[in-house]
Amino acid sequence: MDDGKPRFYRLPDGSYSNPKVSLDGVRKLGTTIPALGAVAGHPVLGGRAYGLGLVLLRYYFGKDWLDRHIIDEPADGYFGRALGDERGANLVQHRVRTLVELLLNLQPAPGIASPMAQIAGGQIESGIAELEVAQLLYLRLIPFKFVNANGVAGQSFDLELTMHDGTRVAADTKCKLETNLYSPRSFRNSLEDARRRNLPKDQPGIIFVKIPNEWIELGSPSIAILNEIRRFLFNTRRIISVQIYTSKDIFGFDEFDYALDLWEFPNDSHDYGDGLEWRLTSLGVAGGLPAPKWWRLVELCSAQPD
Repeated sequence: MDDGKPRFYRLPDGSYSNPKVSLDGVRKLGTTIPALGAVAGHPVLGGRAYGLGLVLLRYYFGKDWLDRHIIDEPADGYFGRALGDERGANLVQHRVRTLVELLLNLQPAPGIASPMAQIAGGQIESGIAELEVAQLLYLRLIPFKFVNANGVAGQSFDLELTMHDGTRVAADTKCKLETNLYSPRSFRNSLEDARRRNLPKDQPGIIFVKIPNEWIELGSPSIAILNEIRRFLFNTRRIISVQIYTSKDIFGFDEFDYALDLWEFPNDSHDYGDGLEWRLTSLGVAGGLPAPKWWRLVELCSAQPD
């Protein structure tokens, strides 16, 4: 793992290498990294998990990628823009751990090379957004696969879901960057771009949009966002729902945690029949979905190898 070369790279035939990592190997590696500090006499494992995360990201994407996006702390980068105080430094560590958790737990997912290629190429936030949507589906036991967008209109969506009755649904993911203020036109264009350019015309479609926490008001997306969604769904019959979600960072006693908040807005006038079978959540709205204990890198660091 220490030659600095990426284990995830493009092959001559256009496909990508498949750097599988065993969880048992991660556990063993985690025990070799010291925990940083202690709270109430107990080691703080977040620092150990962060160190482990850096090792694994270097393994996946190489030393140059790690230096460029994390170690050199670019002020405008996803892993650097929060720096400046202790809370910001903790948030950076948390984001490293979260990315590695997504890569490890979703590595069996078909087509995962697609979001990994985005991350390797520096499109970190959009790649993570696709992985987070996959996490939401995975933890709800909804079968899916990643789709390698080819730039062809109607074939450039990000995931394909299989609903409970076997129907396949195309899903496109849009990510509104944290550095952007809310713009009705930009938000509307994201929805229209997914419908007109990315999603097929002969298949049910879902649009996922990741929004910054700052766009949440009183526990739900702002009224301006809700109005744009209503206008959009009123004018389409092949999009069955718009799913809005955000990654909510939670600062606890000694480390960050996070939950994915999801709001589901079904289209009451789509062309594919009625019923709850189209919903991804039973009530249409899901509160914070924290990562389960077994998902977390800290848990792997605290577990003893078999």
